[in-house]
Amino acid sequence: METFRPVRLVVGACLAFALLPLKLFMYLVQALGSGSPSEEDLMQSAPEPGNLPWFAINIGVALGRFVELLPNWINPPTIQMLQLGALAHWKASTIKALAELGVADLLARGPRSPQEMASSLGTPRSADALFRLLRLSSSSGIFAVDGLMKGSDTRFKNNRMSILLRTDHPNSVRPMLMHLGNDSDLPWMKLAEGVKLGKLPFELAWGKDVWQYLKEHPEREHIFSQAMAVQDKVAYSTALKEYDWTKYDEAIDIGGAYGSFVAALMRRHPGMQGTVFELPQVVNNAKSVWAEEHTDLAGRISFAGGDFFDAQTLPRPANGSTVYIMRSILHDWDDSASIRILQSLGAVMKGSRAKLVLVEQVLKDDFVNDISMRHGFDLHMLVACGGKERTELEWRNLLGRAGFHLNKIYPTKAMQSMLEAELVP
Repeated sequence: METFRPVRLVVGACLAFALLPLKLFMYLVQALGSGSPSEEDLMQSAPEPGNLPWFAINIGVALGRFVELLPNWINPPTIQMLQLGALAHWKASTIKALAELGVADLLARGPRSPQEMASSLGTPRSADALFRLLRLSSSSGIFAVDGLMKGSDTRFKNNRMSILLRTDHPNSVRPMLMHLGNDSDLPWMKLAEGVKLGKLPFELAWGKDVWQYLKEHPEREHIFSQAMAVQDKVAYSTALKEYDWTKYDEAIDIGGAYGSFVAALMRRHPGMQGTVFELPQVVNNAKSVWAEEHTDLAGRISFAGGDFFDAQTLPRPANGSTVYIMRSILHDWDDSASIRILQSLGAVMKGSRAKLVLVEQVLKDDFVNDISMRHGFDLHMLVACGGKERTELEWRNLLGRAGFHLNKIYPTKAMQSMLEAELVP
């Protein structure tokens, strides 16, 4: 191995020299991030994936993958391993803490110092801790400095990244980060123990499965449903455009949370009727949300409470042009449970011409060149609920074992794809 050390040094030196323009570009990006767009401008500055052209999506994915792997060749392995194993965790924990504290909301009216923010939070002694949280996050491109850096007297402001932590941003990611924080951090710490014992890390952490935990903690279930709505906003902007929904008169969203996806679908197709199927306690919250946010759709929506393992509680198709939609549902479950869910759905679809559309991730067989975030979601499913993300072959086999035929996979500009299936006659 020592024979290759000079070669690696030479290659590293050449790459470092070649990357000087990239370094200058990064300084430019940082300078722009510390520029002076107003909060109003920032609130309008986050384009949805569905509004971007395919070539921009593909270039972004390729560049992102390149930048992700490049430090493995540039940095000494020891430093890089510590960056991946420690600093990445610290950064994620910092962002989630700032989200929970509502710091982006505190900056909605303009730049403020840590002392001013601590006073607004009612914890004036926490100014130093807030400064240190913001120092790490702003050095990572989340939040920006207003004017000169003056230690703990530095004034911070939102930038195009931190603005997404505001609760009133149309594409706010705050609920998702809060869900992935409090509920999920401890189970991830149990991952190695779970692998050794063959048990679910979430159950090792909390003494019950995730669904029972959410049932017993309504406030966490509300955050979970809000997090799913965030996921909807990222996915439905593409799913609405990459598939022909005009062939359906009725859409039944199974496990549809608060129904944000079916609401967007119905607005796009005025003749469509919609149904949201969820657990009874979620349906009650969904009705409240619709009474406030979707009054224009009141005559076209219905709600059904039940359990998708029980075919007797599932809504039946009203006619032959019905589509059942399941978005990020089956990845929560292992193959055995997923087949039971699909068979329950098949029982109510039998005898109709209804279709099933899954909105799920499809992993590449060539996983080394796949987007690593997909593999992160796959592990999160293992940690949280024993579920999994699947390859195309795994999806075909799963659907086939449940009596369905996979007609076609429709890629989208988000990480999910749409899988159209129908019952085998």
